[in-house]
Amino acid sequence: GFEISGHPDHTKEATAPRWSAMDSIYKELNQRLHNAYGVNGMKTVTNHWFVWCGKLADGQFDFAAQAKLEELNGIGLDCNYAHYDNGSPQEHFLGTSGWNQGNYTGSGLAMKFADAQGNLLNIYQQLNNVYDQQYMEQKDQEGYFNCFKGLMDRSIGQGVYSYISVRAHNNEYFFSKVPLMKMLDYANSQGVPVWTEVKLLEFLRAR
Repeated sequence: GFEISGHPDHTKEATAPRWSAMDSIYKELNQRLHNAYGVNGMKTVTNHWFVWCGKLADGQFDFAAQAKLEELNGIGLDCNYAHYDNGSPQEHFLGTSGWNQGNYTGSGLAMKFADAQGNLLNIYQQLNNVYDQQYMEQKDQEGYFNCFKGLMDRSIGQGVYSYISVRAHNNEYFFSKVPLMKMLDYANSQGVPVWTEVKLLEFLRAR
């Protein structure tokens, strides 16, 4: 199956994104999706550059501000978190790129956001743990595929269960198409279902 959603772009204020501007972008995208495709609002989202608003509408600092804003705009699953350490002074500190990838969120499972007061928000966070740009910048197609394969083998063979979220830019298909097709084939060979993010959201809510 397929999912149609938006890709909010607030890069012009990436260093200090404002709540009001980000909120306007979400509302405009929701309207455009409805007009063009009859989609009644985005249910899952990944922002361009992973831009994240850290202030509430009144200017108060809140690390969960973006999640709260998304919840108000009908988003149920946020995918604005990815493994990316190119340029790190510690190099690839989670291990050899492709095989020993960790899960930044610990479990690798989708979890609800909480604010600084410990209140749960009705929106899940899902880690992008197979991120094409991490490998495209290294010209490493095999690493891109092996990252996926390593996570899947570890999950099935060692009981380190996780959702494996793959990010593949359509405009970088010159790099990602071949390894992405290998990932789909490998998942099928292991009997592992491939879901859209909105299918995952539906499952999480039903569970």
